[in-house]
Amino acid sequence: MTAIPPDLLKRLLRRHDLIYERVPLEWTDGLPLANGNMGAVIWGDGRPLCLTLDHYGVWETRTPWPGDDPEFNYRNLRRLFEAGRIEEMEAIALRRRNQRFTDEPPPHPSRLSLGRLELQWPQPTKAYDARLDLLRARASGTLKFGAGKATFSCIVDSTSDMLQLDIRCDSSVPLPEVRLRPAATDAFSRKHFRSWKYPAPKITQTEGRQVLTRRYSVGKAYSIVAEERRSAGRLRVSLTIVTGTDVEATTEEAFQFLAERRQRGVGKRRREHEADWHRFWSRSAISLPESHLENLYYVEMYKHYCSSRPGPGHIPVTLQGLWTTDGAWPPWRGSYTTDMNTQQSYWPVYTSNHLESAEPLYEMYWRNLPMHRQIGSYFYGKEIAIITGEHGPGGEPFPGFFTDEHSPGAGAWTAHHFWLHWRYSQDRRFLRERAYPFMKDMVQAYLHIIEKRSDGKYHIPFTDSPEFYCGRPNSMGDDNNYDLALLRFLLEALLEARQELKLREPERAHWAEVLRNLTSCAIVPTGLHEYEVQGLSVHEPAPDWRQRPCLAIRPGLPLPHTHRHHSHLIGIYPLGVIDPERSAAERRLVEGCLDDLVFKGPGEWGAFSFPWAAMIAGRAGNARMAHRFLQAYLDGFVMPNSFNTNTDYQNIGLGPPRGVAMTLETGFAAAAAVLEMLLQSHHDLIRVFPTIPPTWGAAQFSNLRAEGAFIVSARLVDYRVLFVEIVSEAGGICRVRNPFDGDVTLADLDTGKSRPLTGDLLTFRTRRGGRYRLSDRKVQKKDLDFAVAALPAPQRNWFGLKKRVRF
Repeated sequence: MTAIPPDLLKRLLRRHDLIYERVPLEWTDGLPLANGNMGAVIWGDGRPLCLTLDHYGVWETRTPWPGDDPEFNYRNLRRLFEAGRIEEMEAIALRRRNQRFTDEPPPHPSRLSLGRLELQWPQPTKAYDARLDLLRARASGTLKFGAGKATFSCIVDSTSDMLQLDIRCDSSVPLPEVRLRPAATDAFSRKHFRSWKYPAPKITQTEGRQVLTRRYSVGKAYSIVAEERRSAGRLRVSLTIVTGTDVEATTEEAFQFLAERRQRGVGKRRREHEADWHRFWSRSAISLPESHLENLYYVEMYKHYCSSRPGPGHIPVTLQGLWTTDGAWPPWRGSYTTDMNTQQSYWPVYTSNHLESAEPLYEMYWRNLPMHRQIGSYFYGKEIAIITGEHGPGGEPFPGFFTDEHSPGAGAWTAHHFWLHWRYSQDRRFLRERAYPFMKDMVQAYLHIIEKRSDGKYHIPFTDSPEFYCGRPNSMGDDNNYDLALLRFLLEALLEARQELKLREPERAHWAEVLRNLTSCAIVPTGLHEYEVQGLSVHEPAPDWRQRPCLAIRPGLPLPHTHRHHSHLIGIYPLGVIDPERSAAERRLVEGCLDDLVFKGPGEWGAFSFPWAAMIAGRAGNARMAHRFLQAYLDGFVMPNSFNTNTDYQNIGLGPPRGVAMTLETGFAAAAAVLEMLLQSHHDLIRVFPTIPPTWGAAQFSNLRAEGAFIVSARLVDYRVLFVEIVSEAGGICRVRNPFDGDVTLADLDTGKSRPLTGDLLTFRTRRGGRYRLSDRKVQKKDLDFAVAALPAPQRNWFGLKKRVRF
């Protein structure tokens, strides 16, 4: 299927624009704009209208260096743990972390709020409306005053770090006052800035220009420059943010940049901006019978391209992306958190056919390998690369829970994304130069600490299952299922990659031997089984729990209660080393794990738990459960502008009711969960519409990407699949689970030849660049076109602040 025509793409996305019928009075309700390096959120009622600004180049990256403490290393902490000297171990492990809670906390990696651009009108607004145009990445709106109105239109240029804001006012409405304001701060922020000896930001103003500068950290600075152009009833503000080491240099660079952009011309810049976004949206499309899920998908993909894209110096999406908290310290410092958040953030890029969006992820972790090896050197006493559980853009370790901070699992899970890029792209150069060497680095910590014991099996001692027991010493133990699954994945991937690249690898035999003798995952009865057994009479035999077991946290520790982090189930999703399609025993295990999750419930779940559970259910083929988990996320954890709240902020019974702590990863995971309903391709098998709810009689997708570098399009009408089209980027064998009811015809769209295929598994050889169609009937040309059905107004534009609550 070819790319969607521009007019159809416009119709599709327009019904998913964010529409505002009332004023967003908080930044968390605002209109988000960004270009992968610089961002803004528009909110406020005109007294003032606020643009909260952000830039990926502004970080505090200093940290208390863990290697300065000779007692803080794996060998010593394990020795104390096994000797029962828990208090002594904990005192050493938490020295750095506890410094954060003193009156003078030392610097540690954190995003920093920059400030605002504010526009102040003298009179209050009587009415407000606004729109975030997804196709053009443009925010526009109208503020109505007593005697007239003002309109605004704003973009963050997709091709350069410039924000352009245009204001038009009726003759009865004056142009607003424009001012740059430093970031508002709370007591927590002020304590840190005081302790870190940050000088106050400075603002200077000349005719038509304002400059906000700040020196911070050691040898770091940024400049925000806003230039105004005024004429009758019109105001244009051009703004840029430049980071560097010296405010004079960053300010001069900002002046020169804005002058160059003026010479380029507004029309040309706008055309380039819109063309870049059009290229992004043209890569793929989906259509669902549930417009609110379809809307969620497109808004999340919009935010993803705002937050992560290739470009010189670009870094991966952080916890809040380019919309760092206004007026307070960002949740969890807004940094990189690699026990789940960073990894979830990139789940949707593969199937959505946006591989390029993950380039900053690969490049940052590859660039930081020297730092990761330095960390491993002090913790393990050997040059072993370790990605800490929380860190800055240079890999700087954050003083958090020691249990997660130096776990081998963070790097292993990050390496999984390198592997996924190879699987979906079949880019052999990437496999040879990035994925294979990175995975080799990340397996070394496991190979260093594993022990072959008297049972002849390799065991992984003294690690934790992320976030379980929240960093307390009893979170540590042997053979956590999280680590066993990650080590199994790494070894299997390395052996497969070595064979693919035909390399002479001296470690191959050791990898294979460890894989062959790695201890099995711990399994236990489900909570549901134990509950049912309690209800049996003494005369009734208990059923054999091994017929439907579930995964424990580790040997001797079943999941004792509800918990937000499904780390013990990572082998099911995303790793896929436990596959319900491979054997009946694995199917029963996965189904038992779902029984256990459901029985213990979401009482301690966070927002991210729900899309992840949906993916696990999807791998089990449980379409209704996957849909229910995804719907629960949308019901309980999504702000009107689509921002994820992390907590059940409306207190509807889906988790602990707490305040909003906006992060982005869960929305991205939800987008991936939507895609998982439409297309799965793990283990060399393409499955179309594998877990759509049985109530969905129609659905469609165009140009989604499958493992093996196959581009897939398909359409479902009246509960029947009309066709599956496949473009093979790399050639090779294509295997498709038969989605049709009758005989299948394989048509080669390049040669015009066709032949029948039969059976539950459709297998055929493809050429590089070849195009193919599977169908069980003659397909009309009109059926091949991407359909954008008309939607009634109540089913369009779910997001944005409404006068009446939509969800």
